[in-house]
Amino acid sequence: MQAESVITCEGQLSCDHVVACEKSEVELSCDSGQTIALIKAFYGHANQTTCIQDVLSSKSNTFDCPTSNATEVVAERCNGESRCTVPANNTVFEDPCPGTAKYLEVAYTCECPL
Repeated sequence: MQAESVITCEGQLSCDHVVACEKSEVELSCDSGQTIALIKAFYGHANQTTCIQDVLSSKSNTFDCPTSNATEVVAERCNGESRCTVPANNTVFEDPCPGTAKYLEVAYTCECPL
């Protein structure tokens, strides 16, 4: 079963899309000479299919619990870089739903700097 996406390319013709379950990390990367331009990031839990193995072992199964700062955190770490790694954990992001397995989902494009 394919996971439901929480975020989209938001008007872009195409974008890169990465997901990491809690306690792992996402890696964003662009070709040489290009830099990352974040579209949107989500950290929390929004459906029953993404990182399902973690959901089944969670103490709580709260859905629809996004953190409010995911886009800002990822943008600060990654915008303008050619490569970036972001851990999917509660140390980096606010914990929107304690006891529930979470994941980090990121949509971004690669741009040529001006």
